[in-house]
Amino acid sequence: MQLQSIIIEKNKQMNAIKAFLLTSLIGIFSQCGEDFLDVQPQGKLNEMTIASEKGVKELLVSAYAELRGHGRWWSVAPSNWMYGDIPSDDAYVGERAGDASNLMNEIEEYTLTAVQGSSTIGPQDKWQSVFKGISRCNAVIRTVRNADGLSDGDVKALEAEARFLRAHFHFEGKKIFNKFPFIAETVTDFRVSNKEDIWPLIEADLQFAYENLPEVQEEIARVTKWSAAALLAKAHLFQNDYTAAKPILDDIIANSGRSLTPKFYDNFNEVNRVTSEDLFIVNFSVNDPARSTWDYGYEGNIGEYDFMGWDAGGPSWGGTLFKGSYNLANAFRTDPLTGLPLFDSYNENGLPTDDTASDFVPYQGTLDPRIDHTLGRAGLPYLDWGIHAGQAWRGWVSDFGIYNSKKRWYRKENTNKYNREDHMWWLMGLNANNYSFIRYADVLLWAAECEVEIGSLDKAREYVNEVRGRAANPAGMVKIYKKELHPGGYYQDSTVNAANYLIREYPSFPDKEYARRAVRWERRLELAMEGHRFFDLVRWGIAAETINTYLTVEGTRVNHLSGVHFVENKNEYQPIDSKEIELSTKDGVPQLEQNNGF
Repeated sequence: MQLQSIIIEKNKQMNAIKAFLLTSLIGIFSQCGEDFLDVQPQGKLNEMTIASEKGVKELLVSAYAELRGHGRWWSVAPSNWMYGDIPSDDAYVGERAGDASNLMNEIEEYTLTAVQGSSTIGPQDKWQSVFKGISRCNAVIRTVRNADGLSDGDVKALEAEARFLRAHFHFEGKKIFNKFPFIAETVTDFRVSNKEDIWPLIEADLQFAYENLPEVQEEIARVTKWSAAALLAKAHLFQNDYTAAKPILDDIIANSGRSLTPKFYDNFNEVNRVTSEDLFIVNFSVNDPARSTWDYGYEGNIGEYDFMGWDAGGPSWGGTLFKGSYNLANAFRTDPLTGLPLFDSYNENGLPTDDTASDFVPYQGTLDPRIDHTLGRAGLPYLDWGIHAGQAWRGWVSDFGIYNSKKRWYRKENTNKYNREDHMWWLMGLNANNYSFIRYADVLLWAAECEVEIGSLDKAREYVNEVRGRAANPAGMVKIYKKELHPGGYYQDSTVNAANYLIREYPSFPDKEYARRAVRWERRLELAMEGHRFFDLVRWGIAAETINTYLTVEGTRVNHLSGVHFVENKNEYQPIDSKEIELSTKDGVPQLEQNNGF
């Protein structure tokens, strides 16, 4: 049976469901001791009875399925917007009260404790989700080594696929919680210590995948050699090991065949199931015929919905989560003469912080055009849903911010044409807009980092300018239609840029500090609201400095950030829920150790 990655074809959903049941049973078996596994119960599923090509591939589908995240929706979203954007200087939670937002608010305000409770949405769900993914990967690894009908090459390739996914799930745990245990396929007692540095084990999985995965896969979203290369380079960068990362990134740039899409927005258009830029994606689908009308959308990006305004003509009635910060909006300002970022003055006299007045006038200064593919702004088109109406699209106003998230929404014209929006009656907005964990722009900017630290500033500038050059493509800028007076005395329709866009390439990087700042700035603009910003600040070692500077000003703009403070050597990671630590107890001693400060 040819493996289809989770959501490429609707009829594969049943395979994923079936595989989930298989691995659930396997997980039960593996926790009952080796003696139980020595007996082959009749009529029961176990790793020996499914040790075939078909069984292995169905188990692998179930491992891919966990990339979507199962559980409490937002808290396990693949993009990690709750952990990578909300605690950064890029975004606000939006809602200030309700069953969805309690722990999100605590994450944003750095007040989350280790006692999170079971009825709210928070990091404990992410912890459990990545463990589930790891368990499924380990089932594949154990089974494929004993499977019938597979060549040695097939065994290595399938194991490499599972080990890539296992590395990804461990990477997720590591970057969010820091003290995260490594669960190998041989583990039967899951009360495992988290005191060991697991980076070498993550790297070993990725190196195996890099060496044994094919360069091309037939199915959308199935990982390749280049997926492994990119994630391996990322692992090195998270340890500031530029020397190890650079040759891998050079290999991707020279040999992977990946390239930037011509237009920035191509990466976020749900019609494009995969682009030339995608190296590692999670594939979503909705309206699968095997599903009931109640859960048509659950294979869609359920962790990403609820980002739009509250009714009043907006594209969703869902809610008001995940708003861009005023600081982020201002970061897109450019110098009206050079078209370069305003490094030092960007946050002064910037874009509006209120759009409720009847005479509201959008910002008239020069802007990086990526702002209007990233944030929904009043007075401008929100994709093809019409002109953003400001307060009317935001619903509850207090402390929400005025800039809607935009990258992971979908175009109205495609809801029926491409069947990209679900038909559930109670969660309007779930859709099949894929999420890219790693895209080629990431690789170019990582490579630029390496060149700044151990290579050539001119080469770093070349990579940064390649990204900025794509952003400057006039065809990719947001447009609006206007009636203009023709010299002949009549009005005619015309298409013009939606704002005063101006972006240019860097003519030089005069020194290393300037180059480092330019590369980091470019990552913020290019990848804004994609779940990376906070993790970047932490790995660069500038989280406390950057965020506390941000809070000093942002606290004067939004009430809930007034007086908020980021504690260095504590708030870089989320606390491990006390329940998980308690469950790790063996011989009276918890095997899990809490993060510093909690």
